[in-house]
Amino acid sequence: MSLLVAAVALVVLPGCLGQRAGDLLGNLPPAGGDLTVHHYFPEHPNKQIPAGDIISVVVSAHNTGSKPMNLSAVVGSINSAEKYEMFIQNFTVGRYFSPLAPGAEASLEYKFRADPILGGTPAREFIVALHLLYEVEGSYFSSTFFNQTVDITEAPKAVDFDLLWLIGTLLAIVGAAGYFGYGLLSEKLGLSKGRAKKAKKVDGPITLDEDDWVRGTHYDVQKKRRAATNAAAAKKA
Repeated sequence: MSLLVAAVALVVLPGCLGQRAGDLLGNLPPAGGDLTVHHYFPEHPNKQIPAGDIISVVVSAHNTGSKPMNLSAVVGSINSAEKYEMFIQNFTVGRYFSPLAPGAEASLEYKFRADPILGGTPAREFIVALHLLYEVEGSYFSSTFFNQTVDITEAPKAVDFDLLWLIGTLLAIVGAAGYFGYGLLSEKLGLSKGRAKKAKKVDGPITLDEDDWVRGTHYDVQKKRRAATNAAAAKKA
């Protein structure tokens, strides 16, 4: 049933909801009365919009008139902060066809996404304009419920390679400075001279006799026993 109502509404509104977002934004219906509209950004209350993220805005409408209304659609755009007439990006039209009786209130959720190419560091300023389109007895009106300057930031990265490179460079600089600083301090305190004294240099070849080679071995023990036996035999003779 709801799909049938939506289809009928599209046929009845050839000059409004049947158009593309760009055509609607360039030819908005006039502002009407008897409708109070409020908005809330649940995830981005500070109006800083990460480029590439899905941004949700809750639109609350109150019919203050005596005639029934139909909350038909929400459409929006990103405009140049220097020249409002310059459209940077048009958002997808959100179609609702939500009836609103006199005195009643209703809430809609509209989602849009800023193109990732618009993000930057530092953040870049743009104007975001959001419009609610509604119908009263066959006539169509619009309510611009948001038209403010916002900061579009660069979407956060899972791994910031620029930051990793910067940290690596800083660590390398600190390590090099520490190495050279330690060398200068060692030279100043004479630590390098102390090490030089321990490592005494011997000029010329080193001569080792047989006793040096066999000292402490089984051969050395047998040799000493034979020498003692020979000495005892010499005394007896």
